[in-house]
Parts: sequence; C-alpha cells; structure tokens
Amino acid sequence: MITEIDMFDHIPPIRPLIQKCALVDHDFLSINKSAAHIIFALELSPGFEFTGIPLPQDLFPCESEDKFYKYVLEMKRNYPEFWGDIIEYDFE
Repeated sequence: MITEIDMFDHIPPIRPLIQKCALVDHDFLSINKSAAHIIFALELSPGFEFTGIPLPQDLFPCESEDKFYKYVLEMKRNYPEFWGDIIEYDFE
C-alpha cells in the first residue's frame, strides 16, 4: 500500500466529508447514467487501520440521520431476496 507520495507534499490533505446519497431519475434504457456520477468506490479490508483518520461513523451516516439509507435498509429487511446485497454499517 502506498502511504506517501512526495510529489503531493505541497497539497494539504482534505478531511473527507460525510457521505450523502441520492437517486438519479432515469428510465430503464438509461440506467448507466448513474455511473457517470460515481466519483469512486472505496472498499476497506477487514482490520483496516484507522489511526489518524476520521472514524467510519463520522463518514457514513446512520439510519436516524439518513432517511434514504433507512428506507433502503427497511427494503433489505422486508425483501432480502432482492435487496440482500445492501450493506448495513455496524460501528459497534
């Protein structure tokens, strides 16, 4: 894993902002339009070291803070065969 890149030393690190989610309205023929709005996807491996960076609960809102996330989790619980791949964050 690259932990330092000297050529970017002059750029101060920017603290990540809390994540937000929204639905892109399009018909079934234009489903890939959503992909144009994805900046990047981040997957953290088990045991990832969080020392010195914001904690996951600071970056990813819980159900009580994010109505959309709450609705998606309700759909996952009610229809696991269709919504089972939705990630439920557990920071406890």
